[in-house]
Parts: sequence; structure tokens; C-alpha cells
Amino acid sequence: MREHAYTPAAAAVHDALLMVAVLLDQPVCWVYRRALHFVVADGVTVAVSPESAGRLRVDRCVATVPVATLWTRIDDGERLAGIVLDLSESPCAPQTV
Repeated sequence: MREHAYTPAAAAVHDALLMVAVLLDQPVCWVYRRALHFVVADGVTVAVSPESAGRLRVDRCVATVPVATLWTRIDDGERLAGIVLDLSESPCAPQTV
């Protein structure tokens, strides 16, 4: 039988999301493509999604498209806070496709 990588428990994810909500002063988030998005500016969100190996993926998104991505362990609240604050304050350069 194949062994699966550790996926964060629902309670740990819930606690991390509550911390993000408090840090961003955003009591509401929405789900899009398995990530929970917190609005930080018009059309800009910080998205958090659980991944394997006990990690959280944190994206800065413009129109739901990730423009910056960092990861942290679910149990590293200090790093999560730093990442969320950094990504919520990053300037967004116009993008061309």
C-alpha cells in the first residue's frame, strides 16, 4: 500500500485561516479553485490553500491569478503571519499576456 504525505488537519487549517482573517482584518473569505481568498485591494487577494507535507500555500492573486507564491509549514504561525503581511502589501505591477 502506498503511503500518503501528511496533509494538514482541518482544525489546523481552520486555526491558520482565522489568523489570516485577523491579520488582514477580513472576517469573510471566498473559495475559488481550492484556495480561500481574502480581499486586500480591488481585484487583489491573498489566497491560502493546504497542501501535502503539512504545508500551506499562500498566493498573492490579481483577478484570481497567482502573481506571487510562498509556502510555510502549518505549525509555523510566525512565518505564516510574515508571508501574509508581505503578500498583502506587495505592489502589483501591471501584467501583459
